[in-house]
Amino acid sequence: MSYLKDWVELNLIAILLGIFGAMSAILFAKIINYNGYIFEKIFLQGFFKILVLIFIPAAGGLIVGPIIYKYCRGSKGHGLPEVMYVISTEKSIIGKKAAFVKAIISIITIGSGGSAGRAGPIAQIGASVGSALGQFSKYDEKKTKILVVSGLSSGLSAALNAPLGGAIFGFELILSSFSPLSVSPIILASVISVSFSRAVLGQDAMIKAMPFIFNPAEIPFYLMLGVVMGIASFIFIKVFYLIEDGFEKINTPFYFKPAIGGILTGLVGFSLVGYGVLGAGFEGINAALSGKIGLPLLLLLFVAKMLATSFTLGSGSSGGLFSPSLYLGSMLGGAMGLIFVNVAPNTISHPEAYALIGMGAFFSGVSKVPLTCIIMISEIAGGYSIIPAIMLSVLISYGISVLLLGKSSIDTIKLDRKFLAVKSFSNELNESETKD
Repeated sequence: MSYLKDWVELNLIAILLGIFGAMSAILFAKIINYNGYIFEKIFLQGFFKILVLIFIPAAGGLIVGPIIYKYCRGSKGHGLPEVMYVISTEKSIIGKKAAFVKAIISIITIGSGGSAGRAGPIAQIGASVGSALGQFSKYDEKKTKILVVSGLSSGLSAALNAPLGGAIFGFELILSSFSPLSVSPIILASVISVSFSRAVLGQDAMIKAMPFIFNPAEIPFYLMLGVVMGIASFIFIKVFYLIEDGFEKINTPFYFKPAIGGILTGLVGFSLVGYGVLGAGFEGINAALSGKIGLPLLLLLFVAKMLATSFTLGSGSSGGLFSPSLYLGSMLGGAMGLIFVNVAPNTISHPEAYALIGMGAFFSGVSKVPLTCIIMISEIAGGYSIIPAIMLSVLISYGISVLLLGKSSIDTIKLDRKFLAVKSFSNELNESETKD
């Protein structure tokens, strides 16, 4: 009877978390749309007014830096490592002001053109609310952890319009175990969040992909794409931490560093407005998925977004790595598709499909969540006909990333270096998976 009571209570709270996750996703979506409208208006005003775009991200950084420094220093960066840390070492207790501060600074960062995504902050906000509800209900560590992951998954699901992918992410990266008590609330929160956000924002996802059909003749190209994405994800992680380390070493007060990162981000992206280098980047992803960008520009956008994201988050501003990672994968994947179609024009029927597959393969190499990538990209594609191609590329990319980087991901590297200097978080995580 006690088990049934726990199950019912957790599911009821999961419904609340789903609604909250949807509300967060709706708020961020509106801001991103408004941000894109303003930036395009400025871009059309002539060259000298375009230069204003360089300073808008810096202005955002000037606002964000002091807020983080004074109120919540753990809110800087891409957020998920902090959630993983409190789940593993702090009994899933997240500070009560973390959600509010994270929301404010992420909105300012993305709204001012910082190269960051909304999914990570929304997921961290959901996790913070789940932790607060667990503490309010005086739950033990196990049940509080379930609520934290339910909140995280609901936010991610609503942000990317992928309920199953968001739920699987919570299990794969955070929870590392399955049980009837944990599965139901996490799935319920994800479904509620997506249903609620679709009711307000409409059925159309922010990422719009055409359905593609798996072609067995293209298997060698799917495998080659996986190799390229595995290597590219390794390069991105190295560049990201090289820039973050550089900002750590700058002899400047922390609250000025996000403004410096903003200036550098503006310099990289001011001439590429409309392609998503500034902001979350959905417009660039959609252009790549529809085959509207040529090969040289795809490669340029890949490099520009990699630098802009590293400058934004490495300098201390707040945002997520989901959307930038998907953006990078779509650009490099789209470029590989155009190269492949030139090599084998009679075999490659839809070169733009490689932008879609590349999204999953790249993110798999960056975050070490292959199952999430396979499911989530299939959901974004609106069907599972392309799933064999995604599986091949994702698993190859994952294998290459493990070969080059070990079991660490872009999230666990931060934990290893900043939180658990003696004991490797990534090793502990994998040991706990083995025990389960």
